[in-house]
Amino acid sequence: FDREVEETDLKVIEGVKEIRKTGKGMYLLSVHSQTDVRTGVALKAREKGWLILSMQQKESDLETVFRNLTSGKA
Repeated sequence: FDREVEETDLKVIEGVKEIRKTGKGMYLLSVHSQTDVRTGVALKAREKGWLILSMQQKESDLETVFRNLTSGKA
């Protein structure tokens, strides 16, 4: 985003289960499996007057999921 936003505003987007701030105006949203939250994020940004500078979708591969489960990070 073009500014810092309140994590509580992101948390109310349907499908978002966890939020982690990764930099200035940058947040990593963990979502429920197979949930596409891009429309919800765009609508919230428009409602709040935020400018979305970048949005990327990342998926964990099976190996990463297994490592997280076996290391207690899940």
